[in-house]
Order: sequence, then C-alpha cells, then structure tokens
Amino acid sequence: MKLSLILVFSLLVIIYPGFSQQNKTDGNNTVRTELRERLAEEIAAKYGINNRNIIEAFKRVPRDIFLPNYVENLAYKDTAIPLGRGEILPSPGNVAVILKNLSPERGSRVLIVGVNTGYTAALFARITSEVYVIEANKDRSDRNREIFAALGYQNINLKTGDAFSLWEEASPFDIILIHGAVTSVPADLTMQLAVGGKLVTPISDESGFQLLILIERGVPSFSVKSLGTGFFSSLGGF
Repeated sequence: MKLSLILVFSLLVIIYPGFSQQNKTDGNNTVRTELRERLAEEIAAKYGINNRNIIEAFKRVPRDIFLPNYVENLAYKDTAIPLGRGEILPSPGNVAVILKNLSPERGSRVLIVGVNTGYTAALFARITSEVYVIEANKDRSDRNREIFAALGYQNINLKTGDAFSLWEEASPFDIILIHGAVTSVPADLTMQLAVGGKLVTPISDESGFQLLILIERGVPSFSVKSLGTGFFSSLGGF
C-alpha cells in the first residue's frame, strides 16, 4: 500500500511540479493550530518526547507551509511524504526522534546539511538561537529563503554550495544533522563537532534500507548508536 501511495504522489509531482505558496496562510488559523497541536501531542506520546521545547516547536511550526498544495492534506499526519524528483519530507516521527536524541537547547549551535523542505530547520530555529544550513540545490535554497523570511525565522543562516566546509568558520557545532541519506559519514563533518557534540545522519545501504545513526564526540574518541530506521531522500549534490 505504501509503495502504491509513493507512485501516486510521484505521478502527481510530474503533472503538478510547482510549489505554490498562493492561498497559504501564516499557519495561525484555528484549524491549522488545532491540527498542529494534535500532531505534537500524538508524537510526544508515541515517541516518548518529554522536552517541552520540542513539543512546543511542533505546535508552532506550520508544516503545511513547506508543502506543495496537492499534499497539503497530509501535513499533520505522522507520515513521510514523497515530493517527486527523489525528494522526501521525513515523517514528523522521524524528526521527533532526531530532536529527542540531539537534545537542542537555546544556546546550541546547529548545522544542517541539506535543507530538504525547510521544515526541520524551522523546528530547530524555534528551539535554538542560531541554525546554519548548507544546501547544494539553488532552487531549493531560494524557495526556502522565501519561506523562512515569510515566517520570520531570522536565525536561520543558509548558504548554497556543495562543500561541507561552507560554515566551517561558525564551527564547532553542538549539533550536526545530515538531512539526507548517505552511505558513509563525511570525516569533514565529524571534525566540526564540539567535544560532547552530536551528529545524526541516515545511513543507506545498496538496497536503500536506512538506519538513523547518532555519533557523539568524546575525548578522545567518538561513540556510535543506532536510532532505528529512517525514510529520507538521498543527500544530493555533495
């Protein structure tokens, strides 16, 4: 059934490829507010999220704003959404597990590699003071800059390019998220972690099976832990 839905969404993207922001609200009308709050409480209970800042971020960030109109009805369901051209919006549950294990705080310095739809960056921006993003695709960067500006997220710093070192001057980072599946963890990124810092990435094998991996930088070595399965786009352009 899931595969059939993915094929349907992929066909819809071919027919209706645009991400139109027309007729979108700022996410604050009553119906959307209720849907966001319901989703936040649902994933908090399902995934054991006790951090009130994380729950509040899910209640405040309008997921529908980051989606094309034809899948907007899925915005507040705990499901991954295929967007075509190999792009997937991860499920709120996957994102909640990431946030839970990265434990962002107000003073955390966050680096995200691969902006995806921008939703995850917006969640981090609600919790932390500064978020740095690297995105290889110019169109995706431009689209998300517009959305971030419209929503008032002035603490998201976005650079377009294909080098992991683009925000090296802002390192070390307390948190690094590789927002796309890779086959191995780039050493360039692990060395940008602060001592005690954490990195999460989906690791994919040849069959496409993905595991979410948590890496923590200690002294003198790194520790690695599996967070379970994931469903993410491949990290393209790097």
